[in-house]
Amino acid sequence: MRTQLFTLSLFLCLSAYSQTNNYCGTTEARKKLIEEHPEILAEEERLEEFTRNFQSYISNFNINREGNIVIPIVFHIIHNGDINPTTGELITDEQIYDQLRILNEDFNKRNADLANVIPLFQPVVANVGIEFRMANIDPNGFPTNGIERINSVQTYVGNDYSKLNNWPRDKYLNIWVVRAMEDGVAGYSYYPGTVQALSNTPARDGVILLSDYVGAVGTGSLNRSHALTHEVGHFLNLKHTWGDTNAPGVACGDDDVQDTPPTRGSNLQCNLNLSYCSPPAIENVQNFMDYSYCSNMFTEGQKLRMLAALNSPVADRNSLWSATNLAATGVDDTIYTPAKPEADFASPKRYVCLGSPIQLADASY
Repeated sequence: MRTQLFTLSLFLCLSAYSQTNNYCGTTEARKKLIEEHPEILAEEERLEEFTRNFQSYISNFNINREGNIVIPIVFHIIHNGDINPTTGELITDEQIYDQLRILNEDFNKRNADLANVIPLFQPVVANVGIEFRMANIDPNGFPTNGIERINSVQTYVGNDYSKLNNWPRDKYLNIWVVRAMEDGVAGYSYYPGTVQALSNTPARDGVILLSDYVGAVGTGSLNRSHALTHEVGHFLNLKHTWGDTNAPGVACGDDDVQDTPPTRGSNLQCNLNLSYCSPPAIENVQNFMDYSYCSNMFTEGQKLRMLAALNSPVADRNSLWSATNLAATGVDDTIYTPAKPEADFASPKRYVCLGSPIQLADASY
């Protein structure tokens, strides 16, 4: 989809959203839920026990050894018709596909900056072996390209209530894209155990992300383009490298992964010689679950932890990549099913005087 302008007279008075220091809001969102529902902790511990057993007896579990684990994905673009090529949230298909490319490179050890990983961590750089494919069939059985656009002012809210029209979590990884985020974060996703504990939380399961953190083209940028990789890590039960806080650079912590050293983490800094917690041990600043903005790797230990989540029924993660689901969502091959055009025109202006010009964005797909 290429955005088309029909007139050039409507201006939306919103300031551009710049790079946030609170990279990820997973910690805050999880904390709020736990305060309301402390039973979440027991469910999270159940997955932790499964993960420990998985790591000890991996040969007994069903790992797809014939090729990549494939996960169907859908992008919900929540927008208010802003097609500004620099700041607008009505991003193009091309920008979304660019993000998909980056996500798959990161999870399959194909990202170009892998050569920058310092020698100490080169031996533990993991090819996670997960391939994300755009859904080809929607929940109603109709053809789709895995992208839908929803016109709503929720694009300026950026919380669980902005997660509109969720597709079943046992079939799709839901990604919501918005203009602004609550608490000033760039995005967040819940751990599987967090959303498993509550019967009313399936609609909250997935990733929500700022539109200018999607891809490296359009409103996106290269240094923000790994944010989705970070959040999908949380979706697959990875913690921040310093643990369950959102205070990088403050206190040493651990992420329950053996080959990521204890660290206090980075905050928009890239000190590749960071050795604060256990000198002279060097900390894994370049990890995708850090905030360094020079992240470029997962470790073998993190790979095992994610595979454990995908082999567990907790929050339906083991259903996502089943052969039955891959066929049902149309991602068991790489051929896109032709879909009929859907008309979708939008404008951020709800009311206009008779005879006044108005700018429309063409979001048809």
